[in-house]
Amino acid sequence: MRFSKCAWFSTVKRCISPQYILEMEGKWKGRWSMRPEEYHVNATAAKKYILAMFPYPSGNLHIGHVRVYAISDALSRYQRLLGAPVLHPIGWDAFGLPAENAAIERAIPPAEWTRANIKQMRSQLDSLSLRFDWDHAVTTCEPEYYRWTQWLFLRLMKKGLVERREAEVNWDPVDETVLANEQVDSNGCSWRSGAKVEKRMLRQWFLKITKYQDDLLKGLEGLEWPRAVKDMQRHWIVASGEYRFTIEGGSLVVALKRSDDWRLAESILIDPKHPNRAIGSIINPATSQPIPVVVSTESLKDPMVAQVVLGKKQAKLNPLPAQPPPEFVITEYRLRDWLISRQRYWGTPIPIIHCATCGVTMHLDVPMLGKGSPLAQHPSWSAPCPSWYFARHVDPQNDKMPADPSKLRQWLPVDAYIGGIEHAILHLLYARFMTRFMAEELGFEQAEPFAGLITQGLVEGKTYQCPATGRYLKPEELRQEGKKVIITETGALPLETWDKMSKSKYNGVDPVGLVSQYGADVLRLCVMFKAPPEVALQWNTRDIAGPQRWILRLLTLAGKIMDRSDNAAIGCPRSEASLVASMEYAYDPARHRLNLAVSNLMTLSNDIEKSLDASPTTLRTAMKALALDNVMRRILAGLSDFLAWHRLVPLFIKDRDLLVLFLRFLFLNGVLYLGTVSLLLSLLTRHPTNFFRLVVLLLWFLPIYPLCFMLNERLYTLLAAHLHPSDHHARPAEQLYRAIFLGIHLALIYGLPAISSKLYVLTVPMGAWVYALYACEYYWHATFSVRVARIEDNALYFLGFGLMPALAMALFRPLVGLGVSSLAFGMAVLMAFFVPIRPSNGLRVPIFKATGLIADTAIRLFFRK
Repeated sequence: MRFSKCAWFSTVKRCISPQYILEMEGKWKGRWSMRPEEYHVNATAAKKYILAMFPYPSGNLHIGHVRVYAISDALSRYQRLLGAPVLHPIGWDAFGLPAENAAIERAIPPAEWTRANIKQMRSQLDSLSLRFDWDHAVTTCEPEYYRWTQWLFLRLMKKGLVERREAEVNWDPVDETVLANEQVDSNGCSWRSGAKVEKRMLRQWFLKITKYQDDLLKGLEGLEWPRAVKDMQRHWIVASGEYRFTIEGGSLVVALKRSDDWRLAESILIDPKHPNRAIGSIINPATSQPIPVVVSTESLKDPMVAQVVLGKKQAKLNPLPAQPPPEFVITEYRLRDWLISRQRYWGTPIPIIHCATCGVTMHLDVPMLGKGSPLAQHPSWSAPCPSWYFARHVDPQNDKMPADPSKLRQWLPVDAYIGGIEHAILHLLYARFMTRFMAEELGFEQAEPFAGLITQGLVEGKTYQCPATGRYLKPEELRQEGKKVIITETGALPLETWDKMSKSKYNGVDPVGLVSQYGADVLRLCVMFKAPPEVALQWNTRDIAGPQRWILRLLTLAGKIMDRSDNAAIGCPRSEASLVASMEYAYDPARHRLNLAVSNLMTLSNDIEKSLDASPTTLRTAMKALALDNVMRRILAGLSDFLAWHRLVPLFIKDRDLLVLFLRFLFLNGVLYLGTVSLLLSLLTRHPTNFFRLVVLLLWFLPIYPLCFMLNERLYTLLAAHLHPSDHHARPAEQLYRAIFLGIHLALIYGLPAISSKLYVLTVPMGAWVYALYACEYYWHATFSVRVARIEDNALYFLGFGLMPALAMALFRPLVGLGVSSLAFGMAVLMAFFVPIRPSNGLRVPIFKATGLIADTAIRLFFRK
């Protein structure tokens, strides 16, 4: 790595201090406000939609906000550095009871209060140096947004998915509003006002989400979400079910309330009259371990249905069952229709006016009246949940519809959705419901709104309570004596716990003050470094000293490098290679270990400092080793993905038809073709006459090979279709170009050795790339030129991925090589299902340049219209 000289740096490097961090940050914030950072966008890279749950505009940020938006900002910047087109918007969940109550207390309209808070919080977010796509922002209290919530409501009503009926509700007598079940605490009190909740019968609006319950349940299977979140959603939809195990002599039906109770299962209890009393044991579907089946001493409620005996210790989950899982049959759904009424003013108006003369009339343009509640005149007004805002972000200026379907197809689903675990059930469930409905109404294919989900842990603060009364203590009521904290008034030791930061518990921290004192970089580093995203973060302001010291060391290190007179490259190959690998690991969507990313940057800075004294010769040797290491690492990454055949086992267990197709493929190539070739070669060895060879070739091999070739083509397509069904079909012109392109490339491969025997070595990589190109085409539903560009953008990776089929052709005799290569290519087709559309690594290798030029020329000469 090289560092350019900076004349002014040497004059200030000896004055580096915490204050200097703030000065540097202020300088760059000023520059970024005038000219935002620019990133190169690779046109062939896959889009990345990064979204954190939008905040309620209370007026002040807290550390929880800093954490969630630091995570989303880090993910979006990483993807931009890789060249991906990134959408990273934000908005304001601006309706709600707190704003209405605050406005009543201050005798001002809630809109005025809310907009003032939005302005203040926008300034606070800017102070954190977060890069949001503000031109895609939405504000739910603005007519430009909530008119489309009303539009969706009317569409739901026309489709028969809206109903108004009497229902028993949780009523908060202080806030005079309806509460959801999760807004009532264990003591039966309101989560916000603290009032004792009453049960009332009121006429309410419902959305019939139960019409989608089967689809919502089935859709969970394909989501790569945290298992805990999927289980919570599943349990919210399904109340109980039966697991049907296939056993010798019949089946065993086991009733279970919750699927995660299998982790607590100690034994299975069956009725004395059960026909299969000598079962012995079955395999636990959650742990893959045997679980004993015991005959009960008493009759069960249903003699044909076994019961699970639960213990207290949870067993460890096994993600890969040892046998096909039992069939699950739902016996009762828990999901209820979505009650959206709230009986308050500051929310989206339901666009229905009740007229004594004409009955119920639909109106789209029901206005917000500003100050005062209109409920006395329009008792049906309420506040539906804004569970579709992620779709509006992609097209926020559209005044014709909620969002353009083409933009929804382009950006949905959200690739990384970041928010608290407390939203794991209702918000995500309602968002999934609304996405399905909008897909039907607006005509786009995406059923799931969020492909990836990060449920960040709570930020907890040290909380102190009076041991006698349990009252939460303010900081000014405490004092520090050595390592102990005592109550100033009594001298007693308080009760110390870690709790979610809250104003009522006096354990919150003002992030704006921390930014003013330490700087945004230091605060964000501390939040990211202290714990992985999904783990609760116990905040202690003293921990901020570590990241601050590291940034000061970085500035000092930069000064040392600028003072070097030789302007030589600074290198630490081991750390650079390790850093690349660790960053890919840390930002992997299956992990998101962002704390490790910070840790590895710290390690890199240490090694750079050590390398300053290394000689230029040592550095050049090390940099060459680094280059070779990077090349081999990328090739091996592709080869490793090709050889990761264990990934297919769960697919075969889940889809028996896929397994049957795979076995047919193995039989065709491994037995029929290779067996025929082996026998043919044996006969030719025994009867070497030319006449015999000609007869065998014409009457035996030539009929077998075209048949195997055609069957292989069909099997490749069927295997891929099982993994990734699609209605994508190439146009005839593209199919023609594809065939010509392949023929020319193969001619080049086999023609190179004829030019010079030294060029034979090039046939392997050229073959590997073309195998990778055609293996991935089943899943990359893009034009042929785009697919070619993706291979060229990651040439080393795809060299490794397509290496095995190419080596088979190079190492074996031609007839045998065809069979082994067909087997290897079939495996490549299957494994390509797991290969993501990789972003460009910044270096395009023109692998297919010559092939493309010849193919284009052939098309112009022979197929011109």
